[in-house]
Amino acid sequence: MKEPVDVATEHTLSFAARFVPKGAAILEIGCGEGQLAAALQKLGHHVTGLDNDAECVARARRAGVSAFQSRWPDFDTDIVDAVLFTRSLHHIEPLDEAVKRAIGILAADGILLVEDFAFHQIDEATLDWFLEILRVRPARQLIRPESGSLVAGLLAAKIPVDEWHESHDHDLHPFDMIVEAIARYATIQQRVSVPYLYRYLVSALPKTVEATTLLRKIFMDEERQIATGSILPVGRRVVAAPR
Repeated sequence: MKEPVDVATEHTLSFAARFVPKGAAILEIGCGEGQLAAALQKLGHHVTGLDNDAECVARARRAGVSAFQSRWPDFDTDIVDAVLFTRSLHHIEPLDEAVKRAIGILAADGILLVEDFAFHQIDEATLDWFLEILRVRPARQLIRPESGSLVAGLLAAKIPVDEWHESHDHDLHPFDMIVEAIARYATIQQRVSVPYLYRYLVSALPKTVEATTLLRKIFMDEERQIATGSILPVGRRVVAAPR
């Protein structure tokens, strides 16, 4: 059965699969419960997953992923064809060392893929769209945000844009800083902006077909709204190669 997380996994998989060579050795930093790593393995790639969370690593291993609980850049690894930071690089300290080491373990023709988000670059119109999604049927009937989550905070906030910034301004690297660090050690080949807000609903939705269908519709609407210029894209992707 498809679950809400599969919508997000498919979105990232479509990005990663375009750039990694056939049968690539991949290190995914921030693998979570291993959904993406498992999907990449099904495509014939050899994936090692890395995450700080012991429970996530245990679940990734149960999904058949070679996953390890460790911090980057401390993890010892061989040369790989691709390093993939999946929404993790904004957390990692020191940033420069994390990027430098990632480039250092790449094969000469290897590729660095970064999926992250520009949390500073958001406006009220974009948040208003997201709040409207949260408040109307059928989302209102299905969404059950965890206490302390961003979704719960936004729904309760008097000034949602302030809640957004307060939730993201704690020890997270702004995306511009991430790009600057990558550019110091690699050649950036591509930068793109993509939908991201729909991802906040993955953990707030039940694991049902109905919820998965709803999230897919929200993702597609976010995509449409971005294309027409009605809202800003929050997601960011970078493709870079060793110099």
